[in-house]
Amino acid sequence: MKRLNCYVPRLVRGIQRCNVMVNIAMKQLLFIFLLSFLHQAYADVVIKLEPDTISIGDSFKLTLSVDSAIDATPDFSVLDNDFTIIGTEKSVNYMVINQRAKSMIEWTLYLTPKKAGKIEIPSIMVGQEKSQAKTITVSSDVSQPEKQETQTTRKALDMQSNVDVENPYVHQQIIYTVKIFNKTNILDAAYTPPSIKGALFIPIGSGERAQTMIKGDIYAVETLKYAIFPQKSGKFVIHPAKFTAIIEDFPPQKVTLKGEEQILNIKPIPSNQRTWLPAKSLTLSEDNATLPNQSFKVGDTFTRVITVKAEGMPAQLLPNIIIKDGQGYQAYAEKPTIKNQFQGDTLVSTSTTKVTYVLNEPGLLTLPEINIHWFNTSTQHKETTTLPAENITVAGSALTKIDNPTKPTPIVKPSPERIKTSLRPHPFALLFLGLLTYAAFHTWRRTKTKQPENAPIKTLKKACQKNQAQLAKKALLDYFSNNTTNYISLSKLQENIHHPELNKAINNLNNQLYNPEPQTTWEGATLWQAFNAYLKSTAAPKKNSASIPPLNPS
Repeated sequence: MKRLNCYVPRLVRGIQRCNVMVNIAMKQLLFIFLLSFLHQAYADVVIKLEPDTISIGDSFKLTLSVDSAIDATPDFSVLDNDFTIIGTEKSVNYMVINQRAKSMIEWTLYLTPKKAGKIEIPSIMVGQEKSQAKTITVSSDVSQPEKQETQTTRKALDMQSNVDVENPYVHQQIIYTVKIFNKTNILDAAYTPPSIKGALFIPIGSGERAQTMIKGDIYAVETLKYAIFPQKSGKFVIHPAKFTAIIEDFPPQKVTLKGEEQILNIKPIPSNQRTWLPAKSLTLSEDNATLPNQSFKVGDTFTRVITVKAEGMPAQLLPNIIIKDGQGYQAYAEKPTIKNQFQGDTLVSTSTTKVTYVLNEPGLLTLPEINIHWFNTSTQHKETTTLPAENITVAGSALTKIDNPTKPTPIVKPSPERIKTSLRPHPFALLFLGLLTYAAFHTWRRTKTKQPENAPIKTLKKACQKNQAQLAKKALLDYFSNNTTNYISLSKLQENIHHPELNKAINNLNNQLYNPEPQTTWEGATLWQAFNAYLKSTAAPKKNSASIPPLNPS
């Protein structure tokens, strides 16, 4: 019994040791289970950083490996807050494990940090899976390798700019040239053009591409040119162009090129210049070279096309051709048509104006010369360009013109023998001939007095009712024409009508017929009202029929 009692404590202590060992084993098994679970959770998405310590301005590589069984695209937007993605690559790797084929998709990102310090790279979601979070250390010191990379970058990629004139006049053309030199492969290139306030800024073409050799290296050169026209004098600043790109390197390098600001001193307009047109050259021309050899008559119209051409000046600044009415004609100028185009580095502009002339009087008419005063920027002197005067001959009315005049018939004096043998006219024959002549004259006079008064008025009324401008013009000219005067143009008719209301209506009709930009619809009611007012003002007062004595008084 005593022996049994001595073994009991030993048995209890053994049991206690077994319990402790079981607990330890259970905990170890649980820990292994958890590790295997976590490994299973992240086994399909693996992230790797190279290197994990960098300096501010440096870039690093982030590799994300994803099992090809996961059909989803990684969400890299979680990196935007602390990093700039300067390059992305994608590849597929195939491998055989335990005689089983397996493929992995690798996403490679090149990143630059936006700040210094220890920065956490959060978990990246790929479908329902996600990667582990990582931490990268960013030093605030600029590394020596980065300085060397910057120098190398400047040699591989460069930008230059210049102007052809540093002290121009107001409105004078300035050519601003930007050149980009490149001898390496670049990605995601972006170009921001230069800018300037208070000036016209016109790009010249879409750029030129060429190759050049500098110190033994071949560079691709892209040249962009701009024409600048300052609108006021003083100090002008050209804000330079900006060029950004990613150089294909390991790792990729994002670069930004920006030129220096260019300062221009714009000279004011000289005090002795009343008109200011600075240009390299300026010419005046017209396409109607045969004008002096043409024949015209009163009432005819003709058109001149006058062109102003300038080099080194935009068409928006060219003067308008102003043609005034002259002796024997009226002129109607259309709105000019302008055009800009580049010939090499020079802006060539044209302004073309069509002028319609209405001839009112016969005789020798002179179309005066046209002068344009301008400033030659090449010679720095004032010049004047002239379009010479033109003389034209205008014949009289076509109604009185004889196209094929016939020779007069010669008068043959009868011989005395013929006179003696001629018979004397019978008295009754002479009486009959007189009565016939009187009847014919009376009939002609009655139709002559009725036709001009009634027919043109009816035609004019019809034209005014239907708003037919051409027909109204013809009816007016027919009504006012008589045996002594044949009116061919409305302008000439207005000179002999002293009635303000009718003259105003005729002027509106004339503008409708000859103005290059007439009204959409001519209103004939105004002309008809003014014509009736004219008739009332010129009509003779009617006598009272009671005061006229009867033809047969009793």
